Amino acid sequence: MAEEKQAVVAQGAKPQQAAKTTAKPAVEKMPASGKKPVAPKQGKPSAPKQAKQSAPLPEEITSSRIIFHPVTTEKAVGGIESRNEICVIVLLSANKGQIRKEAEALFRAKVADVRTSVSQGKKKAFIKFVKQGDAADVASRLKMI
Repeated sequence: MAEEKQAVVAQGAKPQQAAKTTAKPAVEKMPASGKKPVAPKQGKPSAPKQAKQSAPLPEEITSSRIIFHPVTTEKAVGGIESRNEICVIVLLSANKGQIRKEAEALFRAKVADVRTSVSQGKKKAFIKFVKQGDAADVASRLKMI
């Protein structure tokens, strides 16, 4: 290396320029797909830090996990008296039959109809009761009105 620098200096170039011109990095060509090649992972695969399956939930928790909480907007509270229905946020994967069973067990009132609506990643269930005034009773027990 020192001999190369002396040869370049003898030709009239500065020593700093000689160091720049001699060391060029090798250019790696891109494949035809346009993506950089990925090096394969090396070594043994690591064991998972936690178990893949969780423990089953107790019966008390699973029975009341479908209905989360009531909706207390002005429109939802207005439906309690006018349409005899209550609006609640429910589990996104729950179907109408599961919601009906859970509502009858939780609110202790006979359910006539269940309508559902999904928006912004949340599922609302509009639960209509058979007996007039049941929605008001349920709302008062939930301290909504």
